[in-house]
Amino acid sequence: MSDKYSIKLPPQRQDVDGGYLIKNVTILAEGNWNEIEYRASVLESSQYNWRDNAIWNRHYEGRQRDEKNRIGIIKNQHYEDRSIKGDVFLSDSTDEGKEMIHFVRTNQINGISVEHVSKDIGDVAVDISFMGAAIVPTPACTICQLSKEEYELKQEDFDKLSDTVTELAKSVKELTTVDVKNIVKEQSDKDQKIIEELSARIKKLEKVPKTNNVTVTNLKDGYSDIATAKGAISGGGF
Repeated sequence: MSDKYSIKLPPQRQDVDGGYLIKNVTILAEGNWNEIEYRASVLESSQYNWRDNAIWNRHYEGRQRDEKNRIGIIKNQHYEDRSIKGDVFLSDSTDEGKEMIHFVRTNQINGISVEHVSKDIGDVAVDISFMGAAIVPTPACTICQLSKEEYELKQEDFDKLSDTVTELAKSVKELTTVDVKNIVKEQSDKDQKIIEELSARIKKLEKVPKTNNVTVTNLKDGYSDIATAKGAISGGGF
């Protein structure tokens, strides 16, 4: 999200006769949404191309809609700050409308998604005709939110949480590194003690008359193997 949008004040919300009004909401902004580029100049030239200003409680998406799905209208559509804006009015005249007002008021649903047709050249829209909008949880135009204040609060909370996780991960890594070093040192100390004890025993055996050379030779080989393993541990070769 670019800085020019993040500093905007939240749209004004208010209860009005017959429903709920949210003023100056961003309906479609300059940007690349759903792999189509919407340029500010095209938005400005298309700002009055409205075939319908209905607000729906869901997109069509191959499922038939009727009047119960129509829950409001967009008023005062205009171009401003490189985007199409308008006042969103949600009617309380139907159960569906009342339900959506509750969802919006409690910030359970915060997005608005424009419905339109456009002429495209490649992946760039060059002419747009607007046909209303739907209230949705996650609009393709990510900055098209009914309440900018709520959206930015969530982003702020996310940033704080991200910083906390980063610090926690750093602490765990440092703690793990210290633990591993301590374990290696403890094990190395134990191995050194064993080697010293074996070395002392071998020296004593060497002074004994060599009636069993095989036993002494095997002990020496064992001593050599342990010393090699100890060196690998001390050198961090595990």
